[in-house]
Amino acid sequence: MKKLKFERIVSFGLPYDKRHKDPNKNYGISSMRIHFILKYKNRATQVLLSTPCYLHSTTKEYLKKGIDLYGIDREDTEFDGYEGFSCWSVGFHTSKNPGYFDKGQTLKCNILDSGKCYFDDSALRGNEEKVVENFFKHGEEWIWKYLEKIFKENFGDEFK
Repeated sequence: MKKLKFERIVSFGLPYDKRHKDPNKNYGISSMRIHFILKYKNRATQVLLSTPCYLHSTTKEYLKKGIDLYGIDREDTEFDGYEGFSCWSVGFHTSKNPGYFDKGQTLKCNILDSGKCYFDDSALRGNEEKVVENFFKHGEEWIWKYLEKIFKENFGDEFK
């Protein structure tokens, strides 16, 4: 089994307030995001984490809406140490045959050198596999090992 030389990429998506009265231009608000990408040639795996860091101008409003919508009472909420962090995506990019990815559909891609890819991801997998908890307990190196494991599981024998 040969050792693959993966490229490790970490990027940060800044928080934003892109609300607009026109629904076609309303992109809402977002927290800061952390994107971990493990890339090898024309394939990549990714983990996308959201943080509890919002623009100052949106924080109070966001918390109020969350309390009103979900009935959150901060004093009654059990604190697990990771409050506000979540894994939005465990995903895969490939420029080759889509396999089980979206059949025949290519997307613009700023990760793969080809500039387009087949992409699939799961928000549930991050929760099921406790990505945030493991990241906090074991650090960044855990993320890279996790991404390498799912890379090899999902891209087949040529990478094992």
